[in-house]
Amino acid sequence: MSTCEPRTAPKTAARAVLRGLRACLALAALLLLSAPCHAHNTFPQQIADQLNMPCVPQCTICHRDNLGGFNTVVQPFGVAMRGVGLTFDPTTVTGAVNKLEAAMTDSDGDGTGDILELSAGQDPNGNVDLCSVKSPQYGCGARIAAPLAPDHSGAVAALIVASVLGASAHRGARRRRQRRSARLQRAPAGS
Repeated sequence: MSTCEPRTAPKTAARAVLRGLRACLALAALLLLSAPCHAHNTFPQQIADQLNMPCVPQCTICHRDNLGGFNTVVQPFGVAMRGVGLTFDPTTVTGAVNKLEAAMTDSDGDGTGDILELSAGQDPNGNVDLCSVKSPQYGCGARIAAPLAPDHSGAVAALIVASVLGASAHRGARRRRQRRSARLQRAPAGS
């Protein structure tokens, strides 16, 4: 064995491989455990139940469209609800509605408070009868389809990629160790 060869090289390479493997596994775990972000579909029903509304309002009383999601609360009523404490947590709906009612908030400035308008089935953002607004329906006997089950195919693909990368890194480190060992065995004893 040569005295000029550093003895830390195998340990350093192994540590680098382990760090890469840990990073891949952490990424895979993050992808597997993360949930998609979207509007909370119970909010309209909770508001309708709390205020005894004649119908369940569309998500557009708060959001720009019925898809909802983060950063899509653009309607004055939705902004007011967030301003009094509404968060993504469904337990904050009742408190936010009560605060708007106590403050007699009138988001559209028509002289009637938001909560009174909602109780009557009216849009607190304008002059729309919420109960006349229907979701689109298509074909004979159309109905709104049940929400799809979460799709984890991306997370599974990420896990497979992370596994392949980890195995490849491990295989590369093993080959480097074998080559280094072969070089050391071929080296003359006195060098």
